[in-house]
This record gives sequence, C-alpha cells and structure tokens, in this order.
Amino acid sequence: MTSPRVSIIMPVYNGQAHLQEAMDSVLRQVWQDWELIIVDDGSTDATADILRAQADARIRFVWQPHQGIVAALLHGLAEARGEYIARLDADDISRPDRLVRQVTWLDAHPEDSLVASDYDWIIDGVHVPHGRILPQSHEGVRAHLLFWCCICHSSVMWRRADFEAHGLVYRDAFPHAEDYDLWVRAVDHVRCTILPERLVAYRQHPAQVTQTHFGPSRISGRRLHALLLDRLGIAYTEEELDVHTRCLEAAGPAFDAWCQRLLAHNERVRVYDPAALAQAIDEIRRFRRIPPAARIIPSSGGTGGS
Repeated sequence: MTSPRVSIIMPVYNGQAHLQEAMDSVLRQVWQDWELIIVDDGSTDATADILRAQADARIRFVWQPHQGIVAALLHGLAEARGEYIARLDADDISRPDRLVRQVTWLDAHPEDSLVASDYDWIIDGVHVPHGRILPQSHEGVRAHLLFWCCICHSSVMWRRADFEAHGLVYRDAFPHAEDYDLWVRAVDHVRCTILPERLVAYRQHPAQVTQTHFGPSRISGRRLHALLLDRLGIAYTEEELDVHTRCLEAAGPAFDAWCQRLLAHNERVRVYDPAALAQAIDEIRRFRRIPPAARIIPSSGGTGGS
C-alpha cells in the first residue's frame, strides 16, 4: 500500500457534536493525498457510531480505553504513515486549501520543519477573528512563545522525519498544555513558519478541553513560563512570574517594568533575537489596548488548540 503524503491526527473523546463537521472539512480538502487517523479515547457517546458510518477508506479510526489526549496523540502518531503530520481537533475545521498550502510550503522550503497558520475562532457558530497579530518568522515565533502559545494546535503540519530525529514527541509533563510544551522544545531544534492565511477555525465551547481543564492548563502555562525564564537566565519574583503569565490579561505599570528588565537582560545574553522580542512585547501591548469586552483570551497554556 502506498503511503500518503500527509497523516492527519485527530484524537476524540465524546465528540459527537462536532466530529462529522471536522471530518467533512478534511474530505473537502483540495489536497487529496492524505489519511485521517482518528483515535477514539474511550468515548461513551455516539462517537463510535459516527466513525463506523464513514465510507472513505482514507479515514482510519482506532479505539483505546480512556487515557487522555497525550496518549491518544501518541497512539495516532504510531499509526501514521505520512511524510508530513498534520493536526486537527475533532471540533475544529480546516479550510479546503489548508493542506495544499502547507504541503506546498514545506516542499518549497526545506529549511522549515513545521508550518502553522493563522486561524479564526468559532463562537456560537460564528467565525470571528481572534484579535492578535501572529508572528510569521522563526525568530518571531520563538520570542512570542516566551509569553504565550502563538501556534494553534489544529493548524500545524510538520516533517515527521525531522521531529523523530530530534525526539520531539508529545509528553504529559505539562497537563493540558502538551502543544505549548512541544513547540517550546521544537523551536530550539527545527525551524518553523506561521502562514498569515486563516486556514483553520478553532471552536470555543464549554465542553472543550481548555475550558473544562482551565485551571490545570494555567498551572502548566505558568510552569512553562518559569522554565523559559530560567533558561533565559533572568531572576524573577513570584509576583513577576504572575505578571508574565497573565500578560494578555493584566494591565498597569508592572508589565512595562518587567518588560524593560526582559529586554535589557536579553540584550546582554542574546537568547532571543532582540528585535523579535521587542516586537512580541509591542504586540502584547497592542492587544491589551483592545477593549476588554472585544478580546478573546486563550488559556495560559496555549491557544486552546487541544
């Protein structure tokens, strides 16, 4: 059997409400050389019935006892045969040109191992912009990751061989921030790009993982921020770590004072490109000037892409 170019990994747990729409968005792709691997993480609703009704042989589903999203993702990766790995959550939607744009990019840019894209939110069935300006360059992504998970999980595609060569896999060390943890590690080994097109739509709803596990996600985000600041080599208080972790929410002079310390320290140690770090801070300030009622704030652990 010929292996597909792209393996799409989709974990699902009790996802009957939006699963068919997510699968339909894959079936409508312009790029048709794909396999969709759906890992049913022990669902107790009608998820299995929906999966069994699929007629397209490119859709493969496997079942496991309920073990959580990291185990489901690892199971899906073990089943994957494609050169490129793509992700899509069972409640999100890919635009028809999503795969063709990302395959074309990776084919034309061998220096990049991961490509993501901009995205919309789906709130009450309506597609809305998320309000942030995402970085596009590798150095820009690295700098933004110091503050928040700027890579939407459902938008990524990566070269399987490159990730395997560096041992880049999901792990459960940071519960409900497994994507943020992976990207933080990945950008130190491989190059990435975020395309400016909104190629996916990420759904916000009360049953999604980042809503039902908001507390653990925030704790994991704070732990990742501490890890990144330790790697930068800057001393910080618990209050400064709080300011850093809540940078998309908190206002006031404490954030500005903290950023001045970050910029001055990085200027000496050059862990981050100085211009990229300054741009990341400027984008946070711009976002915070948006009226609070118009903002969409992700969990500390990520974009909500899990």
